[in-house]
Formats: sequence, C-alpha cells, structure tokens
Amino acid sequence: MAYSCENIPIVLLAAAICTSFASFREGQLYTKLLENYEPLERPVANSSEPVDVKMGLVLQQIVSVVSFRGR
Repeated sequence: MAYSCENIPIVLLAAAICTSFASFREGQLYTKLLENYEPLERPVANSSEPVDVKMGLVLQQIVSVVSFRGR
C-alpha cells in the first residue's frame, strides 16, 4: 500500500486541532479542581504528623536499538 505526501498536512492539522482542544479542556479541569484549594492547609488531622508523598514513573515508549558489528 503506497501512501502519498498529500495527506501529511491534513493529518498534522487534525493532530494540532485535537491537541489544542485537549489542552483547553485540561486547563478547565485544573481550574475546577483547584477552585477552593487552600495551599496552607495540610491533608492531615494533626499538623505535626508527616505527610506521605508517593511518586511513580511510567515508561511510555521503548525504543529498540540494533547494534551492527563492524563488517
């Protein structure tokens, strides 16, 4: 199946439009979630208690690397 270069601008335009709508909706979500946010409050009953913070890492893409030995 052969692909033509004529479709590339159309695909790029569609991707840009979808991304711009997604970032707008993301901004609306952040605004809604943080409406009543008080940065000085801590999420514990006793202010002397430590707050556990957990972080994670997600690998989104694995790139295959093929090494070629000198011929």
